[in-house]
Amino acid sequence: MRNIAKALAAASVLVLVTPGCGSKVQQCNELITEINAAQTAIAGAGASFDDKEKAKKIHDEIEAEIKKIEGVKISDEKLKEHQKKWVDQLTNFNKKMESISAAVEKGDAGELQKISKEITEVTNEVSSLVDETNKYCQGG
Repeated sequence: MRNIAKALAAASVLVLVTPGCGSKVQQCNELITEINAAQTAIAGAGASFDDKEKAKKIHDEIEAEIKKIEGVKISDEKLKEHQKKWVDQLTNFNKKMESISAAVEKGDAGELQKISKEITEVTNEVSSLVDETNKYCQGG
């Protein structure tokens, strides 16, 4: 399970766009900066599955980053869609973290296996979202 969170974090690092003209580039860079900060918090998630206090701290860090991502002012409609997708994915990840912590506490192996599969699905979705966001922000 630790590898799942690390894979999610590694897959989700976005490339900042080379500065140029226009507010889209600036908005992309602001959004990407906040997304990458959230991924830094997620990188510690794998080590927290069996440590309730650490899991809570990471959960709170991710929640704070979600609020920062929501707070990025974006006028570009397509980029707003990306912003919403990131908020949804990070919120989904946080819910899975809560579920894993609860399953570990209960010693529910079946539930752990189910949630691990769900986190793998989230990882795949995030990987696709990284590609989409990078492509859009790089003018593709």
